[in-house]
This record gives sequence, structure tokens and C-alpha cells, in this order.
Amino acid sequence: MQQLSLERFAMFEGRSCAFRIGSIEVPMECVKVARARAPEGFECFTVEFRGPAENVLQQQMVQLQAGDFQTDLFVVPIGVFEDGALYEAVINRQVEV
Repeated sequence: MQQLSLERFAMFEGRSCAFRIGSIEVPMECVKVARARAPEGFECFTVEFRGPAENVLQQQMVQLQAGDFQTDLFVVPIGVFEDGALYEAVINRQVEV
């Protein structure tokens, strides 16, 4: 598994990616990466993805594929809008201080 850092995910903001669930691939766009509050020694951030408005996914583990980067994420649907369904992943990780 590749490192899940804010810096890494920020590279994908505004770019196409996909969620793979078993043999199904769902096209997505990484629309927002934002730092969240975290105690010293930890990094916390959120990543929002936009996908098709129809057939909204339930919260679940997905395999994110963005170019040659792939990792497993737990994503939660946060709303359906005219331009698609939004999903959020929250990443918390311990970092060296």
C-alpha cells in the first residue's frame, strides 16, 4: 500500500480517477482535498470525489485508482447534486514530529 498523505492526494485534485469494487469500475473525479484539525504527531485530511448521480454507492471500502497510484479507502456518500454524487474519505495517520 502506498503512503496516504495530504501531499500525495493533493496531486490528484481536479483529476479523473476511479473506484473499483470487485470487477466494477466507477469513474470519479477528485474534487477537493482539505486539511482537517489533528493533534500533534498526526495528519488528518478529507478527500472528496464526484461520481455519476445515478446508482449512488453505499458507504464501503473501494479501491481507488488514480494513474499508477492505487489504495483502498473507506468512502461515504455525502450528497447527490445535479453534477453528480459526492463521496468523502477521511484519512488520519500518525506522522513523525
